[in-house]
Amino acid sequence: MRTEDIPSLMMHPSTLGGDERSDFGATSSTGPTGLPPHHPNRPHTSATAPAPIFSPEIVEMNAAMLLRFLKTNCTRENSTYLLHRRAGDANIQLFDISSISQLRQRKWIWWLALCSYRFACRLEQIQANVLSPRDKATRREYRKRQRSLLHNTLNLLEDLADMGGGKHETIAAAVSEHLADTYLWSDGADGDVIVSGSTTRDASKPTPWAASSQPYQNVTVDCLNKAHDHLTNGIKKMTPLLAKAKRDESSMEIEAVSMQLYGIHHKMINVCLRLAEHHLQNYFSSNLIHSLRTAARTLSDAASLLRPLRAFDFHPSQTEAESSSSSPTNNPSTTEPRVKSMYAKSIFL
Repeated sequence: MRTEDIPSLMMHPSTLGGDERSDFGATSSTGPTGLPPHHPNRPHTSATAPAPIFSPEIVEMNAAMLLRFLKTNCTRENSTYLLHRRAGDANIQLFDISSISQLRQRKWIWWLALCSYRFACRLEQIQANVLSPRDKATRREYRKRQRSLLHNTLNLLEDLADMGGGKHETIAAAVSEHLADTYLWSDGADGDVIVSGSTTRDASKPTPWAASSQPYQNVTVDCLNKAHDHLTNGIKKMTPLLAKAKRDESSMEIEAVSMQLYGIHHKMINVCLRLAEHHLQNYFSSNLIHSLRTAARTLSDAASLLRPLRAFDFHPSQTEAESSSSSPTNNPSTTEPRVKSMYAKSIFL
C-alpha cells in the first residue's frame, strides 16, 4: 500500500494530539493511598489488579510516531525501504534499498540478492500455509510478486558475478528451481491448470496407470515449457560445479551437489514425460520425440548422480541397521524410494 494511505484514523485520538486530558490519554485518578492505579509501589488489594506489563497508551503513541516517520521519509514511488533496529538500541534506521542498489558495491548487491530471495521464499510459505485456495486473486498477485523477486535475485547474482564476486551456482540453481515450481503448482491461481473439458483425452477411455502416477497432470503446456526452461538453466549452472568437485575429489561437495542436481533432474523428467503425453495426444511427432529423448537423457544423468551416493548398493534382504552402519546415505528407507521412482519413470518412458 502507499504510505499516504496508512490508516492513521485507526490510531487512538490521544496519540494524534486530539485529546489533552492527561499524559498518554489516561485519566489522572488516584486511589486511597494517593498513588495512581498502576503505580508499582501501590499495594495490591482484592479490588485492584496487578500492574500491567506494558502501557497500551505508550505503545499506541510509539506506533503513531513511527507511522509519521515513515510517511515523512518513504516518499519515492516504486521504491523499497528497510526499517532496521539493532537489539537493545532505541534508535531505528530506514534504508532506501533502491538507492543502495545504485552504489554498485558487491556487498550491497549480495545483500539485496539474498533479501529478494528470502522475501520470495516467504511469499511461497504464505501461499502454502496462510492463504485460502479459494482466494485466487490474492494468490495470483503473490505469485507474480514471487516471480518478480526471483528474477531480480538472478539478475543481481549475474551483476555480482560480472563484478568478480563469484557465481554462487548453488543459490542461482535453487532460485531457478523455485521459479520452475511457481509454474508447476496446480491450484489454478493464474491459469496454470487445464480447464475441465479442454484436454483431448477421451473420457470414456481409462487413464493408463503409468501416466496417472506422474505429477503435473493438470498443469498447462505453456507452464510446463516455462518450468522446463528454468530447470534447464538450473542444471547448466550446477553441472560445472559438480565437475570441479570431482576433479578436487571432495566427497562432501560431490554428495551435496549431486543431491541438489538430482532434485532438479527429477522434476525435469516429470515435466518432459508430461509434455510427451500431451504431444502424443495431439499427434505432434517431432515434439514427442524431442521430449522423450530429453526425458531419457535426463533419466540417465539422474541415475549417474545416485551412484556416488551408493543408492543402488543395497539388497532387499539387507536390514536397516546393517545399511545404516555402512553408510548414512545407503539406508533403504531413503534410497529405495529413489530407485523405485527411477524404475517407474523408466517403465513409463
